[in-house]
This record gives sequence, C-alpha cells and structure tokens, in this order.
Amino acid sequence: MSVRVRDLLKLPTLSRSHIAAGEAGLDRIVSTVSVIDFTATSGAQREPNRSFANEQLLLTSIEQDNYDLVTDCTKIEQLAKTGCVGVVIYYVGERVPSLPAEIKETADRLNFLMIFAQETQKNMTYSAVISEIMFAIFQDRMRHPSFAPTIIGRVSAMPEY
Repeated sequence: MSVRVRDLLKLPTLSRSHIAAGEAGLDRIVSTVSVIDFTATSGAQREPNRSFANEQLLLTSIEQDNYDLVTDCTKIEQLAKTGCVGVVIYYVGERVPSLPAEIKETADRLNFLMIFAQETQKNMTYSAVISEIMFAIFQDRMRHPSFAPTIIGRVSAMPEY
C-alpha cells in the first residue's frame, strides 16, 4: 500500500496540474482523498485537528471570498499537523492571484504539497478526481494484500498529538 503523490500526478485528472509548494512531499503516501470547504463558518475552520485523516489529500477551490482562509499559514500548519499530505487547489489564477510567498515558504518547510489544478480543466469535477485517486489506492491494496508491515511503518510515522 504505497500510492504516492508522485503516482497520483500521472492520473489523467491530475496530469496537467503543477506543484506550487511542498515539492519535497511528492513521495508522501496517500491513503484517502476528501474535499475541504474553506469558508469562515465551515467545521474545517473551527476544528481542523478533528476533521482529517493521516495520509489524506484534500481538494478545494480558491475564490475571492475564501482567499484569505486558503492562504493562511496557520491553516496550512494545522492541516500538516493532522498528517494531511497537501491540497489540490482549483481556480488559482482564474479568480484570484497566485499564492503569497509566505504560504509557499510554510508549505515547503512542512513538505505540505500545494498542487494547482490546471486552469484549462475548468469542467473537472471533484468526483472525477476522487474516483481516480481511490481507484489507484484500491488497485494498490489488491496488489499488496499483506499490509501489516506497511501499517506498522505508518503508525510509527504518525504525528504526535
């Protein structure tokens, strides 16, 4: 069970995306994917430490009304602390400017990936990306049914709470 971000970027739905920050995290393992809603009132903003799983890749969009929340160094640090691998961000460059330098520095320091979905993939749905990622994870689990050594390694690498 070792699907890495590097592998996922070869999938058709992510193949035209690019790494904006945290490139050193390309070999991090992804075991699940989810969507995060960056709004001022979302549960993710109130209790980020309880909302996410270790080795999770998150999908989100960035728009004018949530730009400050997505580009908040504290939020990136909180997500990294929970064991999240990174975020795939849609609509960067189309609706808002690129990420500020301090966000890139924070993500790079934490090996927290910030992946920009290609602007030309405007019709790409979250469900298409989730389906491809989870299918890749499922195929990997089928190829490697004895996962006890992997689990032991992952547990020992989990962040302290």
